[in-house]
Amino acid sequence: MDAYAVWCGSCKLMVKNIFPLKPVGDYYNANFVNAKIDMEKGEGIDLAKKYNVKVFPTYLFINGDGEEVHRTIGYVEEKDFIQFAMDAGDPNKRLTALKQKFEKGEKDAEFLLNLSRINCLQ
Repeated sequence: MDAYAVWCGSCKLMVKNIFPLKPVGDYYNANFVNAKIDMEKGEGIDLAKKYNVKVFPTYLFINGDGEEVHRTIGYVEEKDFIQFAMDAGDPNKRLTALKQKFEKGEKDAEFLLNLSRINCLQ
């Protein structure tokens, strides 16, 4: 889900520069049901509260049960935008799964480095 606001400059740049790119469209359209929702109007207001969206753009990866499994924020270049989507499809790289492992006591150095990289982007 592309959680955006109409006044958001980074949102507009994503629409202009990244979304139209064939590799981006090919990957996202083949792997996800994509939605673009204004978080300041209509159903977007409740969705922003539900998913704690406070920065625009926020890209939410939501499973079939409506649970957030991964997210990223801001303007993202093509390769990174595709990589985030690939990570969302990998249970071992999803932000929510990594946070759960951390809360259960996972403290391996490589794991913590990976978690910090992902968390820095939030």
